[in-house]
This record gives sequence, structure tokens and C-alpha cells, in this order.
Amino acid sequence: MVLLLFTLILLLPGSSRSQFNFSGKETLPNGSSILTRDFGNIGFNSSTYFVDEGDEDDPEYGSVWDAPKGRSISDVVHKRGSDVILILLDDGSVYEDFFGEAEVIPALHNVRFRTKITGASFSEDWEKIIGDDLYMLSSSYVYVSHDTALTWSLDTAGLGSAHVWDIAIDSALHVYAATTNGLFKESPDSDTWHRVTTLTQSTSLYRVFVDRKNRILVGGNGAGLYLSTDNGGTWSTDTAGIGTQTPDLFADDIYGNLYLVTNSPFTNTVVYKSAGGTSSWQEIDGPIAAVAGTNFGINSITGDSTLFIGTPYGLFVSTDQGTTWGFTSAGVPNNYAFGFWKSPDGKWFARSTIGIFSKGPSDASWTKDFPVQGFNSNVAFVGDALGNFYASASHTNLGGPIIFKSTDDGGTWNLDTAGASLLRTGVLSIDENGGQHLGTSQWGSSYPSLLFTKAPGGSWVFDTVGFMSSNYSFTYSMASDHHGYLYITGSYFTTGGSVQVNGRVMRRPIAGGAWRVDTTGLPSSVNYLSNLVPRQGRQYDGACRQYALQKNQRSVGNGPSSCTRRRALLLH
Repeated sequence: MVLLLFTLILLLPGSSRSQFNFSGKETLPNGSSILTRDFGNIGFNSSTYFVDEGDEDDPEYGSVWDAPKGRSISDVVHKRGSDVILILLDDGSVYEDFFGEAEVIPALHNVRFRTKITGASFSEDWEKIIGDDLYMLSSSYVYVSHDTALTWSLDTAGLGSAHVWDIAIDSALHVYAATTNGLFKESPDSDTWHRVTTLTQSTSLYRVFVDRKNRILVGGNGAGLYLSTDNGGTWSTDTAGIGTQTPDLFADDIYGNLYLVTNSPFTNTVVYKSAGGTSSWQEIDGPIAAVAGTNFGINSITGDSTLFIGTPYGLFVSTDQGTTWGFTSAGVPNNYAFGFWKSPDGKWFARSTIGIFSKGPSDASWTKDFPVQGFNSNVAFVGDALGNFYASASHTNLGGPIIFKSTDDGGTWNLDTAGASLLRTGVLSIDENGGQHLGTSQWGSSYPSLLFTKAPGGSWVFDTVGFMSSNYSFTYSMASDHHGYLYITGSYFTTGGSVQVNGRVMRRPIAGGAWRVDTTGLPSSVNYLSNLVPRQGRQYDGACRQYALQKNQRSVGNGPSSCTRRRALLLH
């Protein structure tokens, strides 16, 4: 079973062309996802590498370096025994930075391109970089560099058919690999991996971590946790307090404590601590959950004298070994806005990684409106021409969304629940009459593609006349053309995913009726559109990665012959 969740960026009903003509540069709401915070004063998110210029327990990120446009940061490593910091991008490019004269704060103006690794397979995601002799993990292979990332070579001898999920290194520069065929180890004077045969409890391993005392923790894929305190000579299970949960992240601190995070799309995120690394695991995330919610997601956990947890909303900081937590996003640049809407009275709304923000014509700064408490990075929001504003927050990956409605420009929110028990996670759209529409976006053997509609003042009902519901299908975008028709686009196949059904683009009258295929003129290479945008007159825009299309007019741009799901493009 595969689960995909998609986020829609829509030019919303009731928006005019002039509403999207920005004058000057608008500063987005502060706060962004923190992928990790490490090396005392360095952190990064998917687009920015930044330096903390505040106190350790009160971070204030002021100096930043942005990844080149179209690229994202996968990992950052401080090369042991040197003043070099290496920044790994998602395409295998490596940049380098150097500590300044005081050897406390890196000099961001020194960031420069180092090299770009050419992978052994056609398509690889670059995930992790560690070590002195540097080791890089991709989605397919392990690579090694002996010249500070200038050149790289495959490092797979001895691994056989094993897939490597994670790598770690100890103080003696032995490298460990958690794989589908067990734990492997490579010595610093060798270029061959050897199976650690003393670990016999599990062969399907997912995570490996070596702390500053050279204690080795290995997480089985649904098979618990294993600990070695003698460099892998002997092993014991270390599951008291966590059972057989799959560990996702590890950390330690200078006090000898060990920390563990379990992340799952089907259960709550949990942070555990083993006091001194010898006690049973105890949950310590209560203060975080009180602020961020129970399924808040954690990107990283790192520790020294201070403990840092990077989340999709910002940074949580503990100076007392996880007993209490503070939160900050001060100075963290937010380079992403996942949607905009302008209300009839001129108030702007923007969705960031933290939630929904608003800014009125006379406001000097943004105000967070939704959620009222905590954060939510997975909120879809739409507005109608009547001034109503809707926020759809997924409440579980297996159930439907929780829909809130505001009639006072985001000042107050009320649940809009009539018939909502029918719904599943999906794409929400509002037509010009205030009607609500939702198409499911989950994909897999257990998720039939469904359409729903809700008339103003009514309840949610199925909207599948003329539409074949089947598994392995999803709706990616839907919108009204403001001239009497509602459009959908997505990937629709018969159960089993082998034969295409419905149409890549379909429409029905806003007033109701059967769905009909509307793909005349759509290039055959376009699997579906990533966005549908109404225009003036009776024109209609659609977008995918290689094409910008207008209904009933020519293609206004094209590229390679394949066009699949990619980030949305707004056309107006």
C-alpha cells in the first residue's frame, strides 16, 4: 500500500486578475521548518543554511545562505578536525563554508561551490553526509571521498544486494550501515564492508546511531531497538518503554543521556529519553505536544549542553535535558508560501509551514489566524466571493479533514461539519455560489477516488454521477471556471492501476449533473494538470511541469515529452 498526500495551490474563486499584481516585495510571515540545528550555532531548512547570532538558549538567526533556485539542502556536516563545513544539496552538489577567525561563527560570505557528485544510477536522492573521510548516503548507494568532497567513488564492496537505510560513524572512524540484510561495518583502513554477525536479533534494520561514548544503537524496521557498548562485540535489546516501535531519529548530550524519536504517519510523534543511556525510555514531549499538537512531526533532534528539536514549525529548545521546552522561530527565514487569497475587503491571507496568516491593507506585519492554538503545516484554505473563508485541516491520514469556516476575515472559526463524516483527505474548492467541493487525494490499494459536494447551507453528499470511483486514483486539482462549470483533474485508473478511466480533465455544471471528459486539445503526454486557474472571459488555464495550457487556445509553452505531477504553477 502506498499513501500520497498532495497540497493544492489555487488561484481562488472570487479573485480578480488585479489581486495578484504585487507591488514591490512582500515579506512573508516569520518562521519556517527547521530540518536540523547542529554544531552549536548552525542550522538549516530545505532552502536556507543559517547561523545563530543569539544565545544558545535563545536562538536568533541572522546570517543566512540560500540554496540556488530550484535546489534544496539535504544535509550539513562539520568535517572533523578542520574548519570546513560542507553543505549537501538534493542534486548531489556540495558547497563549503569556513569558520571565521574566532572559530565560533562561520563566515557565510565564504560559502562556495565545491563539487557535484555524479551518481551511479539515473535518479538518486542525496540524503546524508558524515565523517572525516566523508561518506555520503543516497537513496541507492553509499559513496566515499578522501579529499574533502572534491571527488567521490562508490563504496559498496561487500554489501551485496543489501539496501542501505542509514549510516553512522564512531570516534575511531569505523562506519556502520543499517541495511535490509543486517548491520555492516567498514574499517577506516578498508574499502570493504563486513557483516556484523554478532547482531543476530534482526536482519531488517532501519536506523543506526553512535553516540559520543561509542555506544551503538540500531533500530529494527518494526522489530525494536538494539544496543552495543563494546563496539559491536555483544548486543542487548533496549526496548523497555518503547516496545517494537521503529526508531526514526537519535541523539545524545554531554550528560550521557540518549534520545529517540518515533515518527509515523499513522501514530503520534513521540520523543523518548533514556537517562544516562542506561534507564528505560521515558516520553518527554508533553510540553511540545501542548504547543504543536500530538502528531507534530520532527525533522531532527541534536544535543550538547542544550537539546534542539527541529520541527515543521520552528525550533524547540531545552536547557534542562528535556524537562521543559521553549519554542522559537525568531529570524528563521520563511521562503515558502503555499497559497494566497485576498478577501473582498482587501485583506491578504497566506499559508506557511506554521499555519494561515493575515495582513490587512493598513497592517505593518502578519498575524497568525489559524490554527488559533498550535501549528499546522498541512492546511488547505479557500475563500469565496461572499467573504467566507474555509480552512481544511487533515486530522488523520486515514480519515477525512476537519473543515472550519470563518465569516469575519479569520477572526473567529467554527466547525463546518454537516455531513463531514463522509469525507476523506483531499482537495477542497469553493465555487462562486459558495458551494463546497472535495476530491480525494490519497492514492493506493485501500483508497477509492471519490468526489463530494456541499450546497450552501446543506450537507456533504457524494458527487460521482458520471465518475468511476476506483483505487489507485486521485484528484489533484479542482476549480470553477466562473461560467457555470466545475472542473477536476487527476490520475484515474481502474482498480489495480492498469487501465485509465474517467478523463485527465473532467467537468460538470455547477448546478449539478454528470461528469464528462473534457480533454480535447490536451497533449497526450500530459498525465494530469497540477493546477486549474479560471481566467477572464471563458478561458481556462492549466499547468504541469512542462506545459502552460489555455483551454480552447494553443499551448503557450512546452518541454520534454513526459509531463507528470510537479509543483503547481499559477497563471493569470
